[in-house]
Amino acid sequence: MDRAVIVLCVPVLLLVVGAEARSSDASQTLELVQVLFRHGDRSPVDAYPTDRYQEDFWPQGFGQLTQEGMRQHYELGHFFRKQYIGTHFLSANYSRNQIVIWSTDVDRTLMSAAVDLAGFFPPTGRQVWNSSLLWQPIPVHTMPESEDYYLSYSADCPKYTHLQNESLRGEEYVNMSNKYKKYLERLNTNSGFNGSVEITNIYTVADPLRIERLKKLTLPKWTNETGFWDTLTFLFTYAMEQLFDSTAKAQLRGGPLLGLMIKNMKEWIEAKDTEDLVRFHMYSADSCLLLC
Repeated sequence: MDRAVIVLCVPVLLLVVGAEARSSDASQTLELVQVLFRHGDRSPVDAYPTDRYQEDFWPQGFGQLTQEGMRQHYELGHFFRKQYIGTHFLSANYSRNQIVIWSTDVDRTLMSAAVDLAGFFPPTGRQVWNSSLLWQPIPVHTMPESEDYYLSYSADCPKYTHLQNESLRGEEYVNMSNKYKKYLERLNTNSGFNGSVEITNIYTVADPLRIERLKKLTLPKWTNETGFWDTLTFLFTYAMEQLFDSTAKAQLRGGPLLGLMIKNMKEWIEAKDTEDLVRFHMYSADSCLLLC
């Protein structure tokens, strides 16, 4: 019987990897699942100087999980429950021997993991500790962002910083900056940044505007200029892709987690007894990691 391993990246990618066969049986049995997901809907990470929606406008402040984000991950937890408990891959009751959860040390990713687990493992039977509350505490592991080379984009990496600085001095980036010079000048003036916004940090304006538009809030008139949104979206997408525009940069940021996932797979494949091995690994992070 072949042993199947799943690496699931939500909402980006689903990979099914077949492990080496242990018998001649053509059927497959799911053995190991590894899930990487982005946090749910959030408030803007910051506001631009002329933004009417400053931090006190958002219920929990900047960069926090919204109630919509909570609902998204609660529903995702329900999906996992149906997919992996409903099919008896995991036991109906939470077991620390079967699942381990890691998150970046950021409120929105920690909360997303916690809400996800609330939908995944509502207490049943002996695990019910309060009959009026269908919830139980499940540990979410983390470490300081500066030390988290697996999940955090903020971890210190001098080699990546060097490569990124080289990219910003490269011909392509310089030409792109010159091509959109007038657009960036208007964006700086209108946002109140007065020259500090470039393509590489256009996120500082694009992020709050994108979220405010999504929430159907009143936007400044200068966003109604012909082609404004198409250009902003294009430059924002370019800036995000430019973070990992070489194999070396992608390996430095995404390689550690991929290496950990491969290590987990090898341990499972090579183990003579998998009874005590974790079979569900969950990772909660920001979108930058998924871009790698």
